[in-house]
Amino acid sequence: IKDGLLKMMLYTNLENVSIDDKSFAIFPILQMTSEKITDKISSDVDLETQANFFRINSFNKRQKEFLQSLFAEAKANNFTVRLGNG
Repeated sequence: IKDGLLKMMLYTNLENVSIDDKSFAIFPILQMTSEKITDKISSDVDLETQANFFRINSFNKRQKEFLQSLFAEAKANNFTVRLGNG
């Protein structure tokens, strides 16, 4: 995850991205997967959706706090985190 966060810092600071003189808008997304996860979630969802995801996946307090802090980091640095089962 730390490697992914470092890359997100780089990608969110890119400006004027172009290939063959064609400009592109960038939307940095850190995609994480686990076979142990049911359903999917992203850092863009509301608190009710987060709570439902935590319940479905039986997250403990530490896991909830970790994912919430990761989502806060994403929002503060203008990128999206997606977590799902593949």
